[in-house]
Amino acid sequence: MFSKLISLSSATAAGRGASHRRKPSARARRHNLRVPLSKVLVVCGWLICLPMHAQELAPPPDYGDNTINVLAEETAKAWQAWQRLDRDIEQNAFQLAMVDGRETIQRSLSALLNYLGKRKAYSEGVAKYIEQFRPEASARKPIVAVETVSREQLELLGATLTDVQARLKRLTDSPDWSRIRRSVVADTSGIDNLRKNLRNQIPLDLPLSKPEPPHQMSVIVYRDSERQIAELLEKLWTDYYQALDNAVERKPDGAKPLMVSTNPASAGPSADVMPASPAVVSGTHPAVAPAAGATSLPGQPSAPAASEALVGTWRYIERSQQFNGVEEPRQVLIEIWVEKGGALAGRYRAVLADFDGPHNVDIALQSLPAGKNPKEFRFHYRAASQDADGQLTIEGPGTSGTDLTISHDGGGVPRGREIVLRR
Repeated sequence: MFSKLISLSSATAAGRGASHRRKPSARARRHNLRVPLSKVLVVCGWLICLPMHAQELAPPPDYGDNTINVLAEETAKAWQAWQRLDRDIEQNAFQLAMVDGRETIQRSLSALLNYLGKRKAYSEGVAKYIEQFRPEASARKPIVAVETVSREQLELLGATLTDVQARLKRLTDSPDWSRIRRSVVADTSGIDNLRKNLRNQIPLDLPLSKPEPPHQMSVIVYRDSERQIAELLEKLWTDYYQALDNAVERKPDGAKPLMVSTNPASAGPSADVMPASPAVVSGTHPAVAPAAGATSLPGQPSAPAASEALVGTWRYIERSQQFNGVEEPRQVLIEIWVEKGGALAGRYRAVLADFDGPHNVDIALQSLPAGKNPKEFRFHYRAASQDADGQLTIEGPGTSGTDLTISHDGGGVPRGREIVLRR
């Protein structure tokens, strides 16, 4: 009996110990709670830092009018079409040939101007609605209130500033970031000042005060505010895209003024284009785009017949094994054109490897006096940012007329040779 009591008490104590072990202390429980909380914070922070590829914008108000509703939907669709076309343009434009990068930028600018055109049609529809509105005869129709208009305009301007800041953030690692940012500083300041004025037009809703009735918008004030917004947005984005094109083309005198199309889906050399407004593109003048296949602008001397065959865009076909060097080159792109005076110039981009590893090469080319060989062309390159100063030689075209042999002597560029084909 005594042994049974001892065994029973031992079992009870063991059970208590087991139950005690199964029940964690309050401190342990708090510690266990902290682990998933930290994970939640990490996930939330990761979601906040995700890049925004497009700015969502609600359609503008239609005030219960069928005509305005159609115009508002067209305006919203034009905004979405511009955002879709413009997605990741800051990355894509720099990876393309300069002529393709320019066409991409021009299409984006044309799509933005198409949106502004749709918004202008919408604002004219709203202005007519305001002019025809009579409170005594339109008891069931909503008025165009100052508060409603100001809030919608603030949303548009806020989305624009957020979009610009996100683009500049994506360009932080670009050597042209500071120049692109400077090109839009004055424009963003103007938008910010207009936002402050619009906020002042919205009355404060104090909890203890009687809510004020909505204030009807004057048609003159409405048209003037819409005009200011259209001018600010057009100037901002034209300056931005022009600066982006300058960075893509990297020409000493800057790129030509962008040519905008009446049909944003087909902007390019074959589309009906017109130069961006000279009042918008500060410091530039409209220029005539070269005809398709032309090697120089109208009125400029043509290149000699032997060098005309070089003008164009050439690429190395990766895994073709048509090279000499430490490793096969990647992303080789050489573009050659005729400058004023008939001299050849160009740009050479590639990822070349030596015994130290891969190097991103981006150099401007200037032609040197011709040698005895009529099919050998020498170019001098210099790039302070890459500590490069040397000579690049082009031989060709070959018998097929579609290939060139590129040789670089190692003046800051890994030595090697590759055969490129016409794009």
